[in-house]
Amino acid sequence: MTSFDMIPLSDIKYLLDLYNIEIKDNIYLQCWNFIINNNNILVPISIADWIIAYNNLEKQHLIPYKYSYQIIFATDDELKYLNLETIDKERIIRILKYMNLLKSDTELFDILPSEILKEIMITLSCSDVITLCKTSRNLKDFCNDNISMILKTILQNKLSLDMTKYKMNTLLFLSNIKYLNRLSGGLNGYNIVTYDGKIIHNNEYLKINNIISVSGGDDNFILLNVNGNVLNYNLEHENIDNIIQISVGYDHQMFLRSNGNVYVKGNSNYGQLGFKNYYIKDITLNPFLKNIIQISTYSNHSLALRSDGKIYAFGSNKYNQLGFNNSNEYVPKIIPDLDDVIQVSAGNGFSLILKSNGTVYGFGNNKYGQLGLGKGNNTINYPTLIPELNNIKQISAGNFHSLALNNDGNIYVFGYFKKQLGENQGEIYRPVINSNFNNVIEVFSGNEYSLILTKDEKVFLYGKNGIEMI
Repeated sequence: MTSFDMIPLSDIKYLLDLYNIEIKDNIYLQCWNFIINNNNILVPISIADWIIAYNNLEKQHLIPYKYSYQIIFATDDELKYLNLETIDKERIIRILKYMNLLKSDTELFDILPSEILKEIMITLSCSDVITLCKTSRNLKDFCNDNISMILKTILQNKLSLDMTKYKMNTLLFLSNIKYLNRLSGGLNGYNIVTYDGKIIHNNEYLKINNIISVSGGDDNFILLNVNGNVLNYNLEHENIDNIIQISVGYDHQMFLRSNGNVYVKGNSNYGQLGFKNYYIKDITLNPFLKNIIQISTYSNHSLALRSDGKIYAFGSNKYNQLGFNNSNEYVPKIIPDLDDVIQVSAGNGFSLILKSNGTVYGFGNNKYGQLGLGKGNNTINYPTLIPELNNIKQISAGNFHSLALNNDGNIYVFGYFKKQLGENQGEIYRPVINSNFNNVIEVFSGNEYSLILTKDEKVFLYGKNGIEMI
């Protein structure tokens, strides 16, 4: 995935030749989907950003497009108000395909029929559709009426699952399922997926591109690339494809395929892979898990979220981290009396789950307050509501501490920490908001550290040295 971050005008001819765009009169006026600033730098943007720019910038800055190509002239001040994204070659090709859906030279999206607009949107990524609907003033009414249907169609095509009964909160979570694991780590380090698809391992860039997700275990990690392929710790391809999510425990791995099937590999001595086998050498299909939309494993237990909002739990149950009072489970078992779940997160001997209404439940080991359910409640045997947590959109269970991110971009912290929660050493038994950050878009609870990703693409590490920006 070669990203074109800032493209000098001299490089535009290469792009035109690459995609066989005919050069007429003025090479630059025949280009497409670019913003040009006062320094003569062309900035490529996503289709959603392009539409936003078209709808929001002053008309005198627009050149009437020909053959569905467009350049938008904007001042530096105007560019600050746009949410620009880097673009790869594959995305440029997709944009050309979107434009081919337009059969007339009518000004784009001013009087575009709703049916054509729907046809374009269902070929976009969910993130593009969400960005477009959040930012474009002209499309507000259209999005209010159609975004649910559009997201359901995209997800149904991608996941091959029936999305008809899903609530909007669930759709929004599933829309980001491929991109949630940009932060990860294990006992001996952390991993970060950068905005342009590179991977940072312990503050060092690895020689790999096209990465969209990472998951780290005790001494290893695995990577997911934009094509749905998995790479192991040695940056070699695993023998599996069409993967949409990965999850690594201490010494075992889980892979979620786009059709809802789950594949596993590694140690299963506690049943953490959903098998009675002690060790699984090669990637193997787990026959008990069907219609799965999210997976999570940490130490010696695992969780798998089914498309109907039910949860399978399996593996070690020493602290009742499986959500029921029983011994270890070697075959996946549904947690009773628990539904409408949109995310699961397995920690070290405890579990957190997020419901579509933004509430969070916890169960398992609470000795240090890692479930946020108060001091003295060392073990929580069954899923229990955490009263302080509402309006939550992401959860992360770690070693002995947890993080919860709300829809306002604020972080709740609770559990035992050595500066990884941004405070002095000790325990927090009830969730409290960490005031150091806002506009957060993803969180990760590691071993003795936490990772925070903000909206402006900055990553912060809480660890033994306090707060550091990576």
